[in-house]
Parts: sequence; structure tokens; C-alpha cells
Amino acid sequence: MKRDLALIRTIMLKIEESDGELASDSVEVSGFERNVLNYHMRLMSEAGFVDGIDATSSSGYALLNVRLTWSGHDFLDSVRDDSIWESVQKRLIPVGGAATLETVKALAVELTKTAIGIE
Repeated sequence: MKRDLALIRTIMLKIEESDGELASDSVEVSGFERNVLNYHMRLMSEAGFVDGIDATSSSGYALLNVRLTWSGHDFLDSVRDDSIWESVQKRLIPVGGAATLETVKALAVELTKTAIGIE
């Protein structure tokens, strides 16, 4: 399964909106099956972007009381703005949209700096 950075961004925005009582299996994103959402939630946990109580069972991966970590907030803040996010995605087209999280964040930070006049 391929990592989908747009899906990760969407999930992170949903987590941020929650009150800290969110369970990973309650996150719904139109057009994505549960196994895809769980896979991306696990990736986010492995990256240190989310934290929660591990409730994984034979039914599959699950986290309770999911929250963004400091790193998660930093990443989300770098890609939150829709116009910045669209610019990041356009800039990644030459590499087939594939980039590390660090590259995406660095690009988003540079675009933000340019937008606010910091060189």
C-alpha cells in the first residue's frame, strides 16, 4: 500500500478538530476504506505525528484518545493552508508526487516564508 500524504493531512486535520477523545477507528474519510485509514494512522504514529493508547487487537490496528504530538502539530502547521498545500503538490509533480515527509514539510515552510516575505 502506498503512503498518501493528502490523506495523512486530512486525517491530521480531523484529529486536530477533535477533543482528544477520538479513537482511530472513528476517523472517516470519504472514499477510503477502514484498512487504508488504519494503515495511514499507523504510519502517522510511527512518524511520531500522533499518540494514543494502543488498542490493537486481532481485529486490526487501533488507537484510543488520539492526539497530535508536537511534531504532528509542526507538520500540520506547515501544510495547513490550502494554497500552500496545492503549491507543494504541484511542485512534487516532476517526481511523481513522491517525497519524504521531511521534504514536504521543508517545501511547505519555504513556500510559507516566500508568501510572508521572509527570504
